[in-house]
Amino acid sequence: MKILSMGLRLWQRGIRAIRRDLGKECDARYYDRRYKRGGDRQEYFKPAEECVYFPVWQALIARLQKDRDRILELGCGPGQLAVLLLRGGYQYLRGIDFSREAIALAQRTAGESHRDKFVLGDLYDATPYREVDYNTIICCEVLEHLENDLGVLDMIRPSVKILGTLPNYPSRAHVRHFADEARIRDRYVSRLEFRTVEKIVLNPRGNAIFLMEGSKKP
Repeated sequence: MKILSMGLRLWQRGIRAIRRDLGKECDARYYDRRYKRGGDRQEYFKPAEECVYFPVWQALIARLQKDRDRILELGCGPGQLAVLLLRGGYQYLRGIDFSREAIALAQRTAGESHRDKFVLGDLYDATPYREVDYNTIICCEVLEHLENDLGVLDMIRPSVKILGTLPNYPSRAHVRHFADEARIRDRYVSRLEFRTVEKIVLNPRGNAIFLMEGSKKP
């Protein structure tokens, strides 16, 4: 009975923590802990091809041009998408994240020859946007975590191509999620000239990711 009671208290504590972080932007320490543990179902430690987001990344990569797109990735996480791009011969210039654990994991995942492509940085700071000559921004599973997502988009130069993903479901540390394409367009139409928004279903429960493509408005 004592063990069951202890287990119940731990479960209740976990539920309270999740509720506390719903709709709230979390700091780097929160993400450091997640990346160190490997995330849900150890997703951050898996090869890209085994990740739940692999179909999303495939759809994103299909919208890139190897000979034209010079990529800056915002919120690169553990570097799984970056590795797909580097192996595919795409012009991946840099990946930025504010989690030290994410950058360390991305550097290990990509290997020594690409180590310098992953740097610690704050998306709210203009400096990382000035350091490389990019014409394409990738931000997968990033904007929904930011209170000032529109401010981050304001850092991006006009006419730059933007590929981003957004969820249709709530989750811990999601500040927002989007029920449909119309709500995505409503939020970002002041910053983006939309080209397409594609819905990619992840599981039988209906959890889905929207892949949006557009360019930064002047």
